[in-house]
Amino acid sequence: MATYNKIVPDERLQRSQADTLVLKFRITGTGSARQVYNLGAPVVWGFKPADLSQSTVDGFLSPGEINCAMSFGAVALGANSFGFVLAHGTARKAIGIRIDQIGINGTNGNTAYAEGKGSTTTESLANTQDTSVAVTTKGNIYGRYFDNTSKLNLLNDGYLIIEIDYE
Repeated sequence: MATYNKIVPDERLQRSQADTLVLKFRITGTGSARQVYNLGAPVVWGFKPADLSQSTVDGFLSPGEINCAMSFGAVALGANSFGFVLAHGTARKAIGIRIDQIGINGTNGNTAYAEGKGSTTTESLANTQDTSVAVTTKGNIYGRYFDNTSKLNLLNDGYLIIEIDYE
């Protein structure tokens, strides 16, 4: 007598699973990085406010979509910080972000996780040093990482791996 398993698809599972996007950056010197591979969706990033200035981000996305003075200002993107803006266009909700900081020689590593701001927002990220992620009203994803162990500024050969969960 033959036995078999019957698989019943459940569409609810697809609706309940978050999408995950991974950004990988190679740290090539103190305050310097390059993207390991391009995702298809363009991304701008940086270690200091000048890298993510209002004019840079407005030219990348729509003008005024992100308040860069708050989200990537001198306090928010101070020492031991990394920020990014991803031109996604279809994200609806930021669920969370995990960042792995890996030193090639085994030192200066760290892991951070933060919950997302939830639904799309017209608010900026708070002007504080923290790890945060949000989605703009036009579906673009932006966030930043703060290394509270103060090792990011010491890392001159390694990786940042950023996993973003979103819907």
